[in-house]
Amino acid sequence: MREDSYNRELFSQAPTDVLYDERQENNTHYYADWGIVAFQHAQLEKVYTPSDPKDSRQFRASVVHAPNECMYPHCQQEVTEGGRIVEPPKSIKLKMRNYMGDVCKAVKNAPL
Repeated sequence: MREDSYNRELFSQAPTDVLYDERQENNTHYYADWGIVAFQHAQLEKVYTPSDPKDSRQFRASVVHAPNECMYPHCQQEVTEGGRIVEPPKSIKLKMRNYMGDVCKAVKNAPL
């Protein structure tokens, strides 16, 4: 989930700030054709469990402020298991993406 990227509204000038590529020096790349969704920070603070009742693992998702030189409002999603950052299994990623689809609202639609 580390490839997912977010901006905190608190630190942004406009929702479209998120369309700048925070990895490019001086934000030289802009994703004008991408859409933007909005959600409350607390909505992504969630614990996910595997569907298999024999699997007792718990994966905790959270959004953490991860500012960098090019983009101070930048945040990313972290998933932990037992307090360690992990790459969640595909089944958990699917649950996370489905849940995000339910709670996010479109702010800017991508062109078709």
